[in-house]
Amino acid sequence: MTPGTRPGGLTAFAIINFVWAAMSLLGALSAVAMPLVFEHVPTEKMPEKDRQEFEKAQQILAQPGVQFLGAMDFVTAALLVISGVGYLKQKRIMGRLIGNLYALLAVTLAVVGFQILDIEMGFALAKELGFIIELVYPVLTLILLNTSFRDDFPN
Repeated sequence: MTPGTRPGGLTAFAIINFVWAAMSLLGALSAVAMPLVFEHVPTEKMPEKDRQEFEKAQQILAQPGVQFLGAMDFVTAALLVISGVGYLKQKRIMGRLIGNLYALLAVTLAVVGFQILDIEMGFALAKELGFIIELVYPVLTLILLNTSFRDDFPN
């Protein structure tokens, strides 16, 4: 690849990074905001079953592991933005290295998240599908950065 010519796939990859970063940021903000919002929800008039489910959700969101994963979404969002800019500028460190760092961190967090989340939520299948979905983009990132786009970072 000659300097100054960026493959269209790398540009698309950068755009997907920005979209994924926005989703990570929304996830991080909701992980921070939900426990605060839940504190102000009146539960007195809720049916007993709904109140029990609500309290269960409050307990899950209050777990330190869940809060840690929410905070790490801020980190992954930052890495996605930095690597996305690096993809556009074809920067080896800012794009390829930070992109690989994001992917490794995201795979690690997906595995940790799978272990942390309470299986008693009643969504065993949804939890497993969520785990697989969370792995798709980071694994794809690792594969593409180290095969197809490996030589597209001359700077």
